[in-house]
Amino acid sequence: MIMPPLVARIYPIQRMPRTFGIFDYDVPEGMSVTRGDIVTIPFRKAVIYGVVAETTQATKSSYARKPISAKIENLHLSQNEIAFFEFLAHDLAQSVPSVLDAALPTPPKRISSRVSTLPSEPLLIPKSEAPIIMEIAKRLATTSQAFVMSPDLRRSASIIAAYAGSQEKRVITVIAPTVQDATYLVSHLQHLSPLLLTGEETNASRYRLWCQWRAQTSGIMIGTRLALLHTHPDLSTIFLVRSGHEQHKQSDRNPRYDARQIALQLAKQSHISLYFIDTIPLVDDLEIFSRADVIDLFEKPETQVIPLTRSQHQPHPLLAYQTSELIEEMLRQGKQILCVYNKKGVARQLLCQDCGYDFLCDTCLRPCVPYEQTIRCPVCLSTRPMPMSCPSCKSAHLQPKGFGNRALVHTLKSLFPSASIARVDSDEPSPSLDASLLLVTDYYLEHFFNAFHPPALGCVVKLDTDLLLTSPSFRATEQALRSLEDWRGVARACHAKFVAQTRHPDMVEEWLSHPYRVHQKEQTFRKMFGHPPFQRWMRVEYRTAKNQDREQALLDLQKSLRHLDPAPQIIKRKKGVQSFLEVCCPLSSVSLVLSIFSKLPDAYIIDTNPLF
Repeated sequence: MIMPPLVARIYPIQRMPRTFGIFDYDVPEGMSVTRGDIVTIPFRKAVIYGVVAETTQATKSSYARKPISAKIENLHLSQNEIAFFEFLAHDLAQSVPSVLDAALPTPPKRISSRVSTLPSEPLLIPKSEAPIIMEIAKRLATTSQAFVMSPDLRRSASIIAAYAGSQEKRVITVIAPTVQDATYLVSHLQHLSPLLLTGEETNASRYRLWCQWRAQTSGIMIGTRLALLHTHPDLSTIFLVRSGHEQHKQSDRNPRYDARQIALQLAKQSHISLYFIDTIPLVDDLEIFSRADVIDLFEKPETQVIPLTRSQHQPHPLLAYQTSELIEEMLRQGKQILCVYNKKGVARQLLCQDCGYDFLCDTCLRPCVPYEQTIRCPVCLSTRPMPMSCPSCKSAHLQPKGFGNRALVHTLKSLFPSASIARVDSDEPSPSLDASLLLVTDYYLEHFFNAFHPPALGCVVKLDTDLLLTSPSFRATEQALRSLEDWRGVARACHAKFVAQTRHPDMVEEWLSHPYRVHQKEQTFRKMFGHPPFQRWMRVEYRTAKNQDREQALLDLQKSLRHLDPAPQIIKRKKGVQSFLEVCCPLSSVSLVLSIFSKLPDAYIIDTNPLF
């Protein structure tokens, strides 16, 4: 019996417009292909790789189909893996080929045998914490999902090591937000023989790692968010380290995916164990993890909340008398002090005293930060000379408002003249970390602090705990609380005292004593006002040089979305000259909105899970 010829429907592994997706190719006689096979196909004037989506019986076509060139042996995606990539493309309003192109390395012409290895370092924890680590690992082994509150990366690594050591034939992916975090984890988990994928590798290196990873029946891969897209057919466990970190989200280019959402989908679809690890959960996490799923066993460091009240004894608006006395005492004892203040420049903003004009960035419309001779946008980093007069009323009475860290350094030097003082931020590439007093921003936490080799600090002082509360975001309280716990974790790692200065001591005391209750209050407010996770917010802009075309394109999209039932709320905003839409979707409308987005041309830049 002669079998009818087959046609394979194939996703090219190549960036393509979101309206493109699948192409038909003839299956050559004698070749057998199924869903998930990797093949080579003629595409335009080249031969590229593709993934078979399905096979059907051949029918007459108005165009001449080309045959598949070859099938790649020993390389096959499972049904769950293909379904995952298809879901991800739909959820991101991208084409499946573009998602595959971002996710999968393709076979190179030659595979290098050179393997770079990181030096192995011992993973040491205090003897008193060993029972805590083992108890956490024991709990994780009996549940499929949990949130572990861990004060720093060293404790997180210890938890992963204890869990992996208690499991047989487990395929584990560990996702860290930054390359530095991933390399620290690999160096201290060498006894588990982990693979490292940072996203900085060449295609050839990625392909070698991916093949090596898929060949393992038991192993561990550690990497940044890209490692989650390097799937394994038998993946059993995902750890998301520092799970609330913004770098888990790819915001600057397509596909704009979030490792948190990918991990949740993989866990749901393939029954994978999922564990988030961070200093404190996000409010969104309360919808994922029940109270019983949150594991909080580590002791907190000695913490003192000091009110920032106006007083004649207060040496500076950002330095309470008690704090000044504490710093003086630490300096006398020869201990290093870390003062945390996350505002750069000499002031927070520049205002006209006569008319109140605020110097905003022309592009971002954010207040520019004054420096000694310039003003700079903190978002796009555009810099202008320091204005001599107000462009609105022509007054020369310009007044810097608030305090930047550069001005604060001068204040600290005058208050503690015998101490060596250094500023650590992104504008200071080579700071003196041996100074007796360091004034730092979050840049120190991300680029200099090593929880595996913490410095010997006497005290960590958060100078303005309330600073993030002024952020124009519904996440302001959540961000302030998470920042507080991150720096408290630094103090704990360094066996240092922790001081939090605040104008709202009762509120901060509640944060420290009952963080889960605070998050429940925030959760109630979000539900009331329709914020995530109770509605899904998306962002759309239209890239064109012509303002008229941009406005018309956004107007057409608004009309399409308003026909839905229930219709999403649409807010039009402007950033410089660029207009964009914030689309607030009831969860029941998300699929309909994504269907509309998937038909839009690529001039529409769509982020279906933006950071707000």
